[in-house]
Amino acid sequence: MKRTFLEPELSTDAGENADVVLDLLGGTVRAKQRLSQDAIDALTRKAASGDAESQYNLARLFYLTKDKAGDAKAAAKWLKKAVMRDHVASLHLLACLYLEGKGIAQDTATGLELMRKAAILGNADAQFDLGVLLAAGTKDIPASAEEAIRWFRLAAAQGHTRAQYRLGKAFLDGTGVAQSYASALTWLKTAAIEGYAPAQYEYGRFFLDKENPKFSLPDAFRWMRLAAKDGDANAQEALAALYETGSGCVKDEVKAFFWATEAAKQDNIAAGFRLARYYQEGIGTKPDALSAYTLLSFLAQKETIDAKDFDACVALLSQEERAVAQKRLAAAQKLADLLT
Repeated sequence: MKRTFLEPELSTDAGENADVVLDLLGGTVRAKQRLSQDAIDALTRKAASGDAESQYNLARLFYLTKDKAGDAKAAAKWLKKAVMRDHVASLHLLACLYLEGKGIAQDTATGLELMRKAAILGNADAQFDLGVLLAAGTKDIPASAEEAIRWFRLAAAQGHTRAQYRLGKAFLDGTGVAQSYASALTWLKTAAIEGYAPAQYEYGRFFLDKENPKFSLPDAFRWMRLAAKDGDANAQEALAALYETGSGCVKDEVKAFFWATEAAKQDNIAAGFRLARYYQEGIGTKPDALSAYTLLSFLAQKETIDAKDFDACVALLSQEERAVAQKRLAAAQKLADLLT
């Protein structure tokens, strides 16, 4: 779904859990626009004259810039004015502020009520966000996978890309709806074509399944490459595997190393193990037992590792190199810290 003005990405799909309410407005802005002061002044005058759309856009501008203290309060003020003029998108955004407690006292009941109203009135973002809230559930909002699906369907029918993705995943997993690979494929493909990276990754996985009549390594490579370039860590790790073996593409170990590194920078555990092996075996890079040892030591805190691989790295290190590795590990909070 194409967005306009400064509309934020709402409810990011990664880690949608009990804290999802706090993430409603925590995503990135697709196309940041910097308005001149003259343009802002003109927008303010129009909002002050009672134009609901201008009030809404000014509220979004206040919320997203956050250059001054009280911007969130100003956003809430303008949204309330626009809601009084039956501006549905403002109803949705005001619901998010109530749920997050930004610029206004947190009130889950009021936020949920406003979100439902906006969703019922047909706002696709509200339908999607309501679906996310119901799918995850919180201490104040009981989870309902079936109701979440109903809202995802409505938003997806309006072209909401992330709703299409969530609907495809639901059909794939049989969550809140009868499992259907055909329906999953339809919705994931729709979102993938629109350029949504997580959907491109999931759609690409269909072509990696050898039991799939449409099994195709070149098609898998094409979709993984698109998603990887758009920053999807799972796709980056999968693309590294394809490049390493030359599956669906020309074998290129240097590119395999590059994409494994990119995924590991995003704390993709599978990519971390892959990268450690690349360092250990010299795949796409010079053999580097120190880097391999450091990565494996870090990963051992999260998952069980192969003792043989670990011991092989240790045997190649001097006492001084082990000391260097320990310093790196002591300062590392995530995989990316070991790759700089």
